Amino acid sequence: MNGQVQPLKQINIPASFQIPELVNQEGTLLKQNGNKGNSN
Repeated sequence: MNGQVQPLKQINIPASFQIPELVNQEGTLLKQNGNKGNSN
């Protein structure tokens, strides 16, 4: 059980770093979609 808890914690740590990266990518896509919506 402890063996499972350790990898889960390790996964959560890098996930935090990936979250801001995904947010930036999504934010860029949202801006692009907003611009396209305005053009239409």
